[in-house]
Amino acid sequence: MLLKKIINNLSINIQKINVKGLSLDSRKIKKGYLFFATKGTVYNGEDYIYNAIRKGASAIVCKTSCKIKTKKIPIIKVKNIQKIIKKSCNLFYKTKPKNIIAITGTNGKSSVAEFYYQILLNQKIPVASIGTLGIKKNKKTIKTDLTTLDIISLHRELEKIKMSGIDNVILEASSHGLDQGRLDGLNFKTAIFTNFSQDHLDYHKSMKNYLRAKLILISKLLKKKKNIITDNEIPEFIKLKGIAKKKNLNLLTIGKKNSTIQFKSVIPAGNFQNIIFKYNKKNYDVKIPLIGSFQIKNLFMSILAAKLSGVDIKKSLRIVKNISEVNGRLQLIKTIPNKTKIFIDYAHTPDALETSLKTLKAHYKIKPDIVFGCGGERDKKKRSMMANVCEKNAEKIYITDDNPRNENPKLIRKMIKSGLSKKKSITEIASRIKAIEDAVIKSKPNSIILIAGKGHETTQVYGKKIINISDNEIVKNINKKKIKFNKKNYNKIFNAEIIEKLVKKNNLKFMGVSINSKEIKKGNLFVPIKGKNYDGHIFVNEALKNKANYCVVQKKINQFNKKKLIKCNNTILFLNKLAVLKRRNLNAKIIAVTGSSGKTTLKTLLGKILKGYDKTYFSQKSFNNHIGVPLSMCNLESEHKYGVFEIGMSNAGEIRRLSNIVKPDIAIITNIGEAHMENFNNLNSIAKAKSEIIENITKNGYLILNRDDKYFNYFSKIAKKKKINILSFGKSNKSNAKLIKNKSYKNYNKLHFRVFKKNIYLKVKNVNSIIISNILFALLTLYILDLDLTKKINFQNHLQSVEGRGKAHIISRYKKRFQLIDESYNANPSSVKNAINNFSNIKRKHEKKFLLLGDMLELGKKSDNYHKNLAHFINNSDIDKLFVYGENAFKTYQKTYKAKQGNILQSLNDFDEIFSNIIKKNDYLMIKGSNATGLNKLSKLIISGHNHAL
Repeated sequence: MLLKKIINNLSINIQKINVKGLSLDSRKIKKGYLFFATKGTVYNGEDYIYNAIRKGASAIVCKTSCKIKTKKIPIIKVKNIQKIIKKSCNLFYKTKPKNIIAITGTNGKSSVAEFYYQILLNQKIPVASIGTLGIKKNKKTIKTDLTTLDIISLHRELEKIKMSGIDNVILEASSHGLDQGRLDGLNFKTAIFTNFSQDHLDYHKSMKNYLRAKLILISKLLKKKKNIITDNEIPEFIKLKGIAKKKNLNLLTIGKKNSTIQFKSVIPAGNFQNIIFKYNKKNYDVKIPLIGSFQIKNLFMSILAAKLSGVDIKKSLRIVKNISEVNGRLQLIKTIPNKTKIFIDYAHTPDALETSLKTLKAHYKIKPDIVFGCGGERDKKKRSMMANVCEKNAEKIYITDDNPRNENPKLIRKMIKSGLSKKKSITEIASRIKAIEDAVIKSKPNSIILIAGKGHETTQVYGKKIINISDNEIVKNINKKKIKFNKKNYNKIFNAEIIEKLVKKNNLKFMGVSINSKEIKKGNLFVPIKGKNYDGHIFVNEALKNKANYCVVQKKINQFNKKKLIKCNNTILFLNKLAVLKRRNLNAKIIAVTGSSGKTTLKTLLGKILKGYDKTYFSQKSFNNHIGVPLSMCNLESEHKYGVFEIGMSNAGEIRRLSNIVKPDIAIITNIGEAHMENFNNLNSIAKAKSEIIENITKNGYLILNRDDKYFNYFSKIAKKKKINILSFGKSNKSNAKLIKNKSYKNYNKLHFRVFKKNIYLKVKNVNSIIISNILFALLTLYILDLDLTKKINFQNHLQSVEGRGKAHIISRYKKRFQLIDESYNANPSSVKNAINNFSNIKRKHEKKFLLLGDMLELGKKSDNYHKNLAHFINNSDIDKLFVYGENAFKTYQKTYKAKQGNILQSLNDFDEIFSNIIKKNDYLMIKGSNATGLNKLSKLIISGHNHAL
């Protein structure tokens, strides 16, 4: 091409110089090339003019201010060198793809480009992408040094792409590239603006200049009637909308309201997200294997870009169900044996880092550990800001080197640390390899580790020294011996490390803790407890015979293998310390239930429901005291995502001590009733004791209450002072959840609940007020844990009562079949009233209802009044006959209507003699009384089919 076609008004003697190529880089000059000597941020092309001449340049183009002179070749000085470069590019590289899409924004450019590339590739549509990850076409990738190529390279590559038969190309437009005119002269069909936050202030100097550079793509380069894709929830949307209106651009948006793609629901589920969105008046539901709402935004921008490229939305949805993560963009690299997940991410700005940390925290419900550094010779202001972001959103912080370039790495780390308060402990390790290894080795079970800043990069720059290093490879190559665990024995070794801290022994391995030698499972740790009737130490040998790995003892034991014994001063204290260490070292979400009644039933319901979502631990028995609570905590293992505990009391201060072990993320107070009244003056003092659980709820934790309960305001005030989140259910419109409708059918009830704005419909049999309350407690728990409320949960099976707490049994006895409602585990005025109410709600035809009532114990001085008052509820129920056992229950009997009086059992041995003549086919019998009366033992024998009740 003749030089006169590129530059006007040349002297005649140089007009016909033949230009064979173009270059901005003197190193790439070939014979006959035209060299443009421009000034960059680091280098001045004018300094390399002589080098270009030596390489064989046919002519030099530079600014009028250039002072270099030579007689060897023409040096052409122009006022607007950028305009000449743009013109020459369009003359030299005339053929370009028809559909060129450019993405700009602080974060997400590479992800949008990669997702678009995957969608079109899957549809077998020829496609290419140009950006941080390189030039991708025909399933091959060519690495590049810049996010946005220089203008000549970009035009040349686009022509190559077109010549290879590709008409769809997506490219990343960096603020540097836009500001320096690297994208000039291109005809864009679509521009995508992802987001905007602080970055590159070393270059742009101010956020105003930075935004101006970003907007060049839309305000200057995008022609009229073309397309913009953006997020209508970002602050910059107002400006984008204004530009679109002025230039008559087609504006397509994603967002929650008034958008082209309207998100209705984004729910995390494992390593996936369930998305419900509306497009073109139709609702769509899709499960996507990506983590984080920002990833979803990036993906749906690419879906809109694909739509403009001829790929139908439905086709895109079929593809994105199996979309691959973008290299180095919140990418799950490895899950190590202790179930810790390790992610790498390119996040190198305060906003991107905060987004990634918050995303992982929201998705996995725990704060991630973070490994990061900051690049040298870049925006220095963001260093302390990134540290501050980590302090607020990360658990453990590891500060290391990124790309120091020509700066002192130690000073960079010092600037980072200036953004941290003195309270936050950090680990500073210069070596990136060692920092990552340290974070992995010291990770707690089920942790999340984020390694940020370098993402896909495979080198690290220290001055002139370039080291081959990849975060991805570091993680994959971590020596398993250093980690000190493997999949098979991790839990054993984890427990052993806890024990080691307490008793200074090595190489102990066990799985699970038990205090009952008869229930020992292979590999358990046996902890003998001295009780009222027996001292567990006499069963040590039995525990070892049953394959316990070790026994913790506080006494001398004569047995055959003393290596299996761990000596301590107090086994109960040992159990408590072990429980505290377990809680400290595990990341399961903990739910604790307290209240005067219903604790075990609700705990069991929550445990069963949560098992349907992920691995969950809850005790099968009523382990709610000073031994049961720590024992339950000791059996929580690293694979458990959730733990559900019940906390009881008989005296003030007990709940404080026990909840301090459990430290619940979510606490539930079911109700306040007259349980253990012998140790309290009134109900107010019981409520005060129950409120102790609020003191130990974790930071940013939750308290769930029944708003209709008389103590709701009392508990709320305490929780608000502690800055605990409060969720409630009840009749009030202020409730977060409520029963909307209860419609009764022949064999079931259809219940309509509303949790926040979500409607839930359930079919449940034998509905009563307790069941409704428990369902609402459960739904609010699921909401807090961000679990899918629309998931089909078999509430009917889960609502089956616990043994001794209202469970129904069909009994074959006296050559008859009747129904036993077993309420024999415990009794206080509140629970007896509820049991009577529930018993009355059972629908019947001609069957009789009988109640066998035992004493309510531990009621103190008011015991007589409490028992007498029960008669009122029995008289107003549909119970046909009352039978009693015990001196206190006799007081209830005396106040009951004579028509309802059945008989008095002097001994439990009287049971068969009395009921064999009274109970008929299909009749109902409910047994209710405190455990210590012996009624629970009686019920168990009847249920098991013993011929004699006792």
